[in-house]
Amino acid sequence: MRLRTHRRLLPALLAAAVVLAVVLPLAAQTRTPGQKWPLARHTLAIEITSKITSADRIALTKAWLPGVHAQLVTNWRPLLPGTTSPPPIHPGGIVVLRVRISPRGLVRHLAVLRAAHDPALTQSVEGAVKSSGPFPPFPPRIAARSLTLRLTFEAV
Repeated sequence: MRLRTHRRLLPALLAAAVVLAVVLPLAAQTRTPGQKWPLARHTLAIEITSKITSADRIALTKAWLPGVHAQLVTNWRPLLPGTTSPPPIHPGGIVVLRVRISPRGLVRHLAVLRAAHDPALTQSVEGAVKSSGPFPPFPPRIAARSLTLRLTFEAV
């Protein structure tokens, strides 16, 4: 009986491990000469919400998610489309997205699950995901037709 309970808990524990392994604080941005807008620190959490095997989840966490995280961090700039200066982003804003990615790394679907009260933050997050694609292709052993990720961006 105890073994069955542990088998039920394993997917939840693995999901928690994925979030803890991938939640990395983004590097604090620095001001360039002449900039007078306030800068916030940012964090990004990535969770795989697709139903996949534990082995695939672990393989993706170790080999694939760090590349996805790096691309998102690189492209997440608090810029509005068509502007040249960053808008002020108020600390405490959270944006949650659901993104479906193909095996070749293409973004197939993007949905905002939770928008920030600050529309500039929501737009900068959507822009970061759109400009980050294509992501690295899935590792060869992953047979999934697509992966759904839950991305949580937070301005701290």
